[in-house]
Amino acid sequence: MAAYCRFAPGAAHELGELLRAAAAYAAGGMKALAALQARSTSASRLIGKRDNMLALVIGFFVLGSLFIAAKWFIKSDPKQAARGLRYMGGGAALMLAGFLLVRSSSAPS
Repeated sequence: MAAYCRFAPGAAHELGELLRAAAAYAAGGMKALAALQARSTSASRLIGKRDNMLALVIGFFVLGSLFIAAKWFIKSDPKQAARGLRYMGGGAALMLAGFLLVRSSSAPS
């Protein structure tokens, strides 16, 4: 049994450019990557993918948290689960109220 994948004709060159951009970021941070961006389009693609990676990491965190919460909910006593959900709902309501209070006080008049 074997597996294969076709690559685009310029895939090797694009991979080299992306690795060059990653090395610039590792060596000099965003300043070096911005300097490389002026000379190469691959650096701008790497900067755009950074936001996607953050969303992916947050998504995995939320999915893992939901999985752990579901396991807890299944194994818990119904009375304890109801109490826990009530406390979490109250905490979420307080955080939302605090967020709206801060947002309304910092909004321009």
